[in-house]
Amino acid sequence: MSAKALAIFLQYSDAHQASGMDALGSLVGSLFPGHEASFVIVDNKREQRSEEQLAANVNRISGDNSCREFSGYDRGLRWLESFGPLAPTTPIVIANDSFHRHYGSGYLKLFTHERLARALSSGGILGYIDAFPQEETVFGEPFRKWIRTNLFVLPYGTLRQLGPLFPGFGQRDVFRNDADPEFFAPGAPLSPWYKSFLRRWLFADADTHETFKPEWHSKTALNEETVQSFRDKTCCILCEHLLSAKAQKLGIPLIAVNENMLPEELR
Repeated sequence: MSAKALAIFLQYSDAHQASGMDALGSLVGSLFPGHEASFVIVDNKREQRSEEQLAANVNRISGDNSCREFSGYDRGLRWLESFGPLAPTTPIVIANDSFHRHYGSGYLKLFTHERLARALSSGGILGYIDAFPQEETVFGEPFRKWIRTNLFVLPYGTLRQLGPLFPGFGQRDVFRNDADPEFFAPGAPLSPWYKSFLRRWLFADADTHETFKPEWHSKTALNEETVQSFRDKTCCILCEHLLSAKAQKLGIPLIAVNENMLPEELR
C-alpha cells in the first residue's frame, strides 16, 4: 500500500476553487511523488451540513465559519479523522484559497524536498515565516516569529498536539463592545505593543508613527459597520500567532521555506 498525503483546502464559496485546487494539486504531487493523495475542500460559505465527492480523491464538505479559516481547518481535520485512525507521521498540507493569489506563485518553489524532509522527520511545521522586531505575547505565550497559515505542512501527530487551531476564546475577553478606537478590551491578554501593531495593521486611520509598520492589503476605517469584520479578522491573526507560539512552547520546530531571507536568529 502506498503512503498517504492528506490536504485540507479552505474556501469561502467556490470562486477560487478551480485555480486553488490546481495549484494545491500540483504542489502536493511535487512534494509527495508516489503518495496516495486525498483532498478535502472545506467551504465555509455552506451553512447546511453537506458532503459531496467531486473526484475519486476529492471531497467537498460544509465548513464552520465561527473563526473563518481556523474553525474551517478544524472541521476538515475532524472529517478526515472520521474515517479511522491516522498515523502520526501522515503528512497533512493545509491551505486556504488565497495561498496561490496574494503572494504570487513563485514562493511555492521554496517548498523543497529537503526542507519538507527536515520538517517531517523532526515533527515540525513547514511554511513561510514572518517575524516581529522583538518578542511579544499572545494569550500569555511569548513568540516572535510565526508560520503563515495560508499554506503549511506538518505531520498529523504534530497537528493533534497543537489543535484545535481555533481554541475557542471568547470575543468578550478580547474586544470592546463598540467601535472604540482602542478596539481591545482593557484586560485583553495581549502585550501593549502587540495591540498597537494590530490596530495599525488593520485600520486605515490608525496612528503609524512606528518604524515597523507593515499594512494589511484590505485595511479600512473602524466604525460600527466594520467592527465585527475586524474582530473576525483579528481572531484569525491571533490564531495564526498562537499556533506558532504553542509550537515553540512544545519544542516543535518551525521550518522556514524562506530561511535564506531571514537573519540567523530567526531561522
